[in-house]
Amino acid sequence: MNKKIEVSRYGANYSSHVQDFKKGLHKYVHLSFIKDHPMYHTAKSDGRITDPIWIEIDLSAMSNENTLFSNMLANTHNADIFNAEYLKEKIDFETILYEKDFYIRKEARKAEIMVLNEISIDNIKGIHNGY
Repeated sequence: MNKKIEVSRYGANYSSHVQDFKKGLHKYVHLSFIKDHPMYHTAKSDGRITDPIWIEIDLSAMSNENTLFSNMLANTHNADIFNAEYLKEKIDFETILYEKDFYIRKEARKAEIMVLNEISIDNIKGIHNGY
């Protein structure tokens, strides 16, 4: 039985996909810590996505030893890519979770979770219409 979710439109643009391949990140499912990710707004305004769907993932998906994290968009030049051991010291959770001003520390909001190959169907907590 095929349990794959087909993606009809990606939030990333062509050059972002090229950079993912160059850095070997194309093998990962890229996730955001927050719904209000800056790339969401860019993709909406560019017309790459029109009717977003949010897939809520259980935190246990982050516990896999192959899961990586980045303090900003992972395929950018200055991105710091690391494993869970460094999560608390390298991700600005104060800004990501509590800062009300969208433009303050905008790069911190671009932090990523990267799960190798796929997300298990057991890790999907819910599917919601975007805003």
